Amino acid sequence: MKTIAFTIVALSLFPPNVLLSQWQQTSGPYGGPVNSLTIEGTILFAGTNVGVYRSTNNGALWTDARLTNTAVNALFVNGTSVFAGTPIGVYRSTDHGLSWTVVNTGLTDLHVNAFAAGAGILYAGTDGGVFKSSNGGTSWLSVGALPMPVISIEVTSGAAAATLVYAGCSTKSQGASSLFLSTDHGTTWTKLGVPSNQYFIEFDGELSAARDSLFAGAKTKYRDNQADNGQRIFVCNPKINPRD
Repeated sequence: MKTIAFTIVALSLFPPNVLLSQWQQTSGPYGGPVNSLTIEGTILFAGTNVGVYRSTNNGALWTDARLTNTAVNALFVNGTSVFAGTPIGVYRSTDHGLSWTVVNTGLTDLHVNAFAAGAGILYAGTDGGVFKSSNGGTSWLSVGALPMPVISIEVTSGAAAATLVYAGCSTKSQGASSLFLSTDHGTTWTKLGVPSNQYFIEFDGELSAARDSLFAGAKTKYRDNQADNGQRIFVCNPKINPRD
Protein backbone atom coordinates (compact mmCIF):
# COMPACT_ATOMS: atom_id res chain seq x y z
CA MET A 1 0.00 0.00 0.00
CA LYS A 2 1.48 3.31 -1.05
CA THR A 3 1.48 6.40 1.13
CA ILE A 4 1.13 9.71 -0.66
CA ALA A 5 1.15 12.15 2.24
CA PHE A 6 -0.28 12.68 5.69
CA THR A 7 -2.48 15.45 4.38
CA ILE A 8 -3.52 16.44 0.89
CA VAL A 9 -1.86 19.30 -0.88
CA ALA A 10 -3.73 21.04 -3.68
CA LEU A 11 -1.94 22.34 -6.79
CA SER A 12 -3.09 25.71 -8.03
CA LEU A 13 -2.12 26.61 -11.57
CA PHE A 14 -1.55 30.22 -12.54
CA PRO A 15 -0.60 31.69 -15.93
CA PRO A 16 3.16 31.35 -16.58
CA ASN A 17 3.63 35.11 -16.46
CA VAL A 18 2.11 35.30 -12.99
CA LEU A 19 3.53 32.46 -10.92
CA LEU A 20 4.90 28.98 -11.20
CA SER A 21 2.70 26.12 -9.91
CA GLN A 22 1.98 26.43 -6.21
CA TRP A 23 0.89 23.89 -3.64
CA GLN A 24 -1.53 24.67 -0.84
CA GLN A 25 -2.36 22.30 2.01
CA THR A 26 -6.02 21.45 2.31
CA SER A 27 -7.91 21.18 5.58
CA GLY A 28 -7.54 17.43 5.95
CA PRO A 29 -8.74 14.81 5.65
CA TYR A 30 -7.58 13.63 9.03
CA GLY A 31 -7.69 9.90 8.49
CA GLY A 32 -3.97 9.25 8.59
CA PRO A 33 -1.86 8.75 5.46
CA VAL A 34 -3.60 9.37 2.15
CA ASN A 35 -3.08 6.34 -0.09
CA SER A 36 -5.19 7.25 -3.13
CA LEU A 37 -7.07 10.10 -4.77
CA THR A 38 -9.71 10.23 -7.49
CA ILE A 39 -12.27 12.68 -8.84
CA GLU A 40 -15.85 12.01 -9.92
CA GLY A 41 -17.31 15.09 -11.51
CA THR A 42 -16.85 17.83 -8.92
CA ILE A 43 -16.33 15.44 -5.99
CA LEU A 44 -12.82 14.70 -4.72
CA PHE A 45 -12.28 11.36 -2.94
CA ALA A 46 -9.37 10.44 -0.69
CA GLY A 47 -8.57 6.91 0.42
CA THR A 48 -6.90 6.74 3.84
CA ASN A 49 -5.91 4.14 6.39
CA VAL A 50 -9.31 4.50 8.04
CA GLY A 51 -11.59 4.71 5.01
CA VAL A 52 -12.78 7.10 2.30
CA TYR A 53 -13.31 10.85 2.63
CA ARG A 54 -15.04 13.12 0.12
CA SER A 55 -14.96 16.84 -0.61
CA THR A 56 -17.31 18.89 -2.78
CA ASN A 57 -15.39 22.16 -2.46
CA ASN A 58 -11.85 21.39 -3.66
CA GLY A 59 -10.65 20.12 -0.31
CA ALA A 60 -11.83 23.02 1.86
CA LEU A 61 -14.04 20.63 3.82
CA TRP A 62 -13.94 16.84 4.09
CA THR A 63 -16.56 14.38 5.32
CA ASP A 64 -16.31 10.63 5.68
CA ALA A 65 -17.87 8.78 2.77
CA ARG A 66 -19.42 6.09 4.97
CA LEU A 67 -16.70 3.57 4.21
CA THR A 68 -14.77 3.65 7.46
CA ASN A 69 -14.20 0.03 8.41
CA THR A 70 -10.99 -0.56 6.46
CA ALA A 71 -7.88 0.96 4.99
CA VAL A 72 -8.25 1.98 1.34
CA ASN A 73 -5.37 1.17 -1.00
CA ALA A 74 -6.87 2.41 -4.27
CA LEU A 75 -9.74 4.52 -5.59
CA PHE A 76 -10.99 4.49 -9.18
CA VAL A 77 -13.87 5.97 -11.16
CA ASN A 78 -15.33 3.79 -13.89
CA GLY A 79 -18.39 5.17 -15.61
CA THR A 80 -20.84 6.26 -12.94
CA SER A 81 -19.28 4.13 -10.21
CA VAL A 82 -16.53 4.77 -7.69
CA PHE A 83 -14.46 1.74 -6.65
CA ALA A 84 -12.40 1.33 -3.49
CA GLY A 85 -9.73 -1.35 -3.26
CA THR A 86 -9.07 -2.52 0.28
CA PRO A 87 -7.33 -5.38 2.14
CA ILE A 88 -10.77 -7.03 2.44
CA GLY A 89 -11.93 -6.66 -1.16
CA VAL A 90 -13.66 -4.25 -3.51
CA TYR A 91 -16.35 -1.74 -2.57
CA ARG A 92 -18.48 0.06 -5.16
CA SER A 93 -20.52 3.25 -4.85
CA THR A 94 -23.09 4.30 -7.42
CA ASP A 95 -24.33 7.37 -5.54
CA HIS A 96 -21.18 9.54 -5.39
CA GLY A 97 -19.80 7.92 -2.26
CA LEU A 98 -22.89 8.17 -0.08
CA SER A 99 -23.15 4.37 0.26
CA TRP A 100 -20.97 1.39 -0.62
CA THR A 101 -21.58 -2.23 -1.61
CA VAL A 102 -19.13 -5.13 -1.41
CA VAL A 103 -18.52 -6.59 -4.90
CA ASN A 104 -16.21 -9.57 -4.34
CA THR A 105 -17.92 -12.26 -6.42
CA GLY A 106 -15.17 -14.27 -8.13
CA LEU A 107 -12.42 -12.34 -6.35
CA THR A 108 -10.32 -15.09 -4.77
CA ASP A 109 -7.68 -12.70 -3.41
CA LEU A 110 -9.21 -9.85 -1.45
CA HIS A 111 -6.11 -7.68 -0.96
CA VAL A 112 -6.76 -5.15 -3.75
CA ASN A 113 -3.98 -2.69 -4.57
CA ALA A 114 -4.91 -1.03 -7.87
CA PHE A 115 -7.51 -0.55 -10.61
CA ALA A 116 -7.47 0.29 -14.30
CA ALA A 117 -9.98 0.13 -17.13
CA GLY A 118 -10.03 -0.06 -20.90
CA ALA A 119 -12.10 -1.44 -23.78
CA GLY A 120 -15.08 -1.95 -21.49
CA ILE A 121 -13.15 -4.06 -18.98
CA LEU A 122 -12.31 -3.14 -15.38
CA TYR A 123 -9.09 -4.62 -13.97
CA ALA A 124 -8.06 -5.09 -10.34
CA GLY A 125 -4.51 -5.78 -9.18
CA THR A 126 -4.29 -7.90 -6.04
CA ASP A 127 -1.68 -9.74 -4.01
CA GLY A 128 -2.78 -12.86 -5.91
CA GLY A 129 -2.66 -11.48 -9.45
CA VAL A 130 -4.93 -9.66 -11.87
CA PHE A 131 -8.72 -9.95 -12.02
CA LYS A 132 -11.06 -8.44 -14.62
CA SER A 133 -14.74 -7.58 -14.76
CA SER A 134 -16.83 -7.00 -17.85
CA ASN A 135 -19.98 -6.07 -15.91
CA GLY A 136 -18.88 -3.04 -13.95
CA GLY A 137 -17.42 -4.93 -11.01
CA THR A 138 -20.46 -7.09 -10.27
CA SER A 139 -18.33 -10.21 -10.75
CA TRP A 140 -14.63 -10.90 -11.32
CA LEU A 141 -12.53 -13.40 -13.26
CA SER A 142 -8.92 -14.25 -12.48
CA VAL A 143 -6.76 -13.59 -15.54
CA GLY A 144 -3.23 -13.36 -14.23
CA ALA A 145 -1.69 -15.52 -11.52
CA LEU A 146 1.51 -13.49 -11.60
CA PRO A 147 4.45 -14.49 -9.37
CA MET A 148 4.31 -11.36 -7.17
CA PRO A 149 1.67 -8.99 -5.78
CA VAL A 150 0.32 -6.57 -8.40
CA ILE A 151 0.62 -3.05 -7.00
CA SER A 152 -0.16 -1.01 -10.13
CA ILE A 153 -2.01 -1.48 -13.43
CA GLU A 154 -2.15 0.66 -16.55
CA VAL A 155 -4.31 0.13 -19.64
CA THR A 156 -3.60 1.90 -22.91
CA SER A 157 -3.76 1.42 -26.67
CA GLY A 158 -0.95 0.36 -28.94
CA ALA A 159 -0.57 -0.29 -32.63
CA ALA A 160 -3.80 -1.01 -34.53
CA ALA A 161 -5.76 0.07 -31.44
CA ALA A 162 -4.62 -3.01 -29.52
CA THR A 163 -5.38 -2.86 -25.80
CA LEU A 164 -2.21 -3.09 -23.71
CA VAL A 165 -2.49 -4.04 -20.05
CA TYR A 166 0.59 -3.48 -17.89
CA ALA A 167 1.00 -4.94 -14.41
CA GLY A 168 3.70 -3.68 -12.06
CA CYS A 169 4.60 -6.29 -9.45
CA SER A 170 6.74 -6.13 -6.34
CA THR A 171 7.45 -8.07 -3.19
CA LYS A 172 9.36 -6.31 -0.44
CA SER A 173 10.00 -9.55 1.45
CA GLN A 174 12.11 -10.88 -1.44
CA GLY A 175 13.31 -7.54 -2.79
CA ALA A 176 12.14 -8.44 -6.29
CA SER A 177 10.11 -6.56 -8.90
CA SER A 178 8.80 -7.23 -12.39
CA LEU A 179 6.76 -5.59 -15.12
CA PHE A 180 4.34 -7.65 -17.21
CA LEU A 181 2.39 -6.91 -20.40
CA SER A 182 -0.77 -8.49 -21.78
CA THR A 183 -2.08 -7.80 -25.28
CA ASP A 184 -5.13 -10.08 -24.99
CA HIS A 185 -7.02 -8.60 -22.01
CA GLY A 186 -5.07 -10.61 -19.47
CA THR A 187 -5.29 -14.08 -21.02
CA THR A 188 -1.50 -14.28 -21.36
CA TRP A 189 1.32 -12.19 -19.90
CA THR A 190 4.87 -11.43 -21.02
CA LYS A 191 7.60 -10.33 -18.64
CA LEU A 192 9.23 -7.12 -19.83
CA GLY A 193 12.74 -5.80 -19.40
CA VAL A 194 13.67 -3.19 -16.81
CA PRO A 195 16.79 -1.01 -16.64
CA SER A 196 19.78 -3.20 -15.85
CA ASN A 197 22.88 -1.09 -16.45
CA GLN A 198 23.78 0.29 -13.02
CA TYR A 199 20.57 -0.19 -11.08
CA PHE A 200 17.89 -2.73 -10.52
CA ILE A 201 14.38 -1.56 -9.83
CA GLU A 202 12.30 -2.11 -6.75
CA PHE A 203 8.94 -1.19 -8.22
CA ASP A 204 7.07 0.73 -5.57
CA GLY A 205 4.91 3.23 -7.39
CA GLU A 206 2.49 3.91 -10.19
CA LEU A 207 2.45 3.06 -13.86
CA SER A 208 1.23 5.78 -16.20
CA ALA A 209 1.02 5.96 -19.98
CA ALA A 210 1.22 9.19 -21.94
CA ARG A 211 1.33 9.39 -25.73
CA ASP A 212 3.86 6.75 -26.81
CA SER A 213 5.60 6.29 -23.46
CA LEU A 214 5.11 4.25 -20.32
CA PHE A 215 6.28 5.79 -17.04
CA ALA A 216 7.13 3.77 -13.92
CA GLY A 217 7.79 5.24 -10.50
CA ALA A 218 10.29 3.13 -8.61
CA LYS A 219 12.92 2.95 -5.94
CA THR A 220 16.37 2.16 -7.26
CA LYS A 221 19.20 0.32 -5.62
CA TYR A 222 22.78 -0.41 -6.57
CA ARG A 223 23.72 -3.93 -7.53
CA ASP A 224 25.32 -4.46 -4.13
CA ASN A 225 21.90 -3.84 -2.57
CA GLN A 226 22.91 -0.51 -1.07
CA ALA A 227 20.00 1.93 -1.41
CA ASP A 228 20.71 5.20 -3.19
CA ASN A 229 18.05 6.95 -1.09
CA GLY A 230 16.09 8.14 -4.09
CA GLN A 231 12.83 7.71 -5.95
CA ARG A 232 13.23 7.61 -9.71
CA ILE A 233 10.93 7.73 -12.70
CA PHE A 234 11.76 5.46 -15.60
CA VAL A 235 10.30 5.96 -19.07
CA CYS A 236 10.00 3.27 -21.72
CA ASN A 237 9.31 4.09 -25.37
CA PRO A 238 7.56 2.65 -27.28
CA LYS A 239 4.94 1.28 -24.89
CA ILE A 240 4.46 -2.01 -26.67
CA ASN A 241 7.82 -3.50 -25.66
CA PRO A 242 9.86 -1.66 -23.01
CA ARG A 243 13.39 -3.01 -22.82
CA ASP A 244 16.69 -2.10 -21.16
